[in-house]
Amino acid sequence: MRRRAQARLEMLERRSGYRRQAALLAPYLTLSFLLFLSVGLGILHNRWRAHHRPDPILTGIRTLLYPVQYGAARLAGGWTMLWSGGKLARENARLRAEVARLTMENQNLQAAAAETVRLRAALDFAQRKGSTLVPAEVIGLPASSHADIITIARGARGGIREGMVVRTPEGLLGQVSEVSPFSSQVMLLNDASSGVSARVVRDGQVQGIGIVQGGGRDRPLQLEYLRQEDDIRPGDKIVSSGLGGVVSPDIPIGTVVSVADDKARALKMARVAPAAQGRRAREVFILR
Repeated sequence: MRRRAQARLEMLERRSGYRRQAALLAPYLTLSFLLFLSVGLGILHNRWRAHHRPDPILTGIRTLLYPVQYGAARLAGGWTMLWSGGKLARENARLRAEVARLTMENQNLQAAAAETVRLRAALDFAQRKGSTLVPAEVIGLPASSHADIITIARGARGGIREGMVVRTPEGLLGQVSEVSPFSSQVMLLNDASSGVSARVVRDGQVQGIGIVQGGGRDRPLQLEYLRQEDDIRPGDKIVSSGLGGVVSPDIPIGTVVSVADDKARALKMARVAPAAQGRRAREVFILR
């Protein structure tokens, strides 16, 4: 009887030891599984993007999270209206929209006046007037330290497609990079993989043509491929050139901060302060 009790006690001790070992190993096994899962998802994402296809996993997650993002943005706006009064908040919103419309109309009129001295004036002006501006609310800011991308509350159901140009009343903001059913990702000009053809303008005269490229988050834009004989100075305005047919001409991009020689390529380059601040914008406009 005593031997049987002792054997039973030893069996219980072994089981308790196995459980302690399993409890010690559980965090490491979980961490290993999550590591392999993240690496696998990263490889699949890179393959899909390399073939210019949207990531179905990310698209699904964004679709599921859209009601939460949109509801959070609306909830924040609701608290503001309760605090300051609904009528005053609505009036402020209407005034902001009116100021944005008048600012863009003023920019279009200035660009049209400068274009009247050239042969392409009528065509360029008609193209600008033919564009439809679709408003969208910003509901997500950059979550990565590498990519400069914002999320807007308008997607494929709202007629948005990849490659559409996005701007604010101040100037060019970027392009739509990914589209989900109810939201879209906008790659800002500051993103290191962004680029757009641009002109340098001073007193209505073109001083040079180059390519504006993103320098990364919180860094100035880079205007590259300027010729040595181009007269570029700090304070010159940078606008879109319209070359390539994707971005309309004469949309403000920024202001030259400094100019330097690119001796390796016998060219010039300039640092540009962007006109539009994507991470401060509450509403944007998609050119459709």
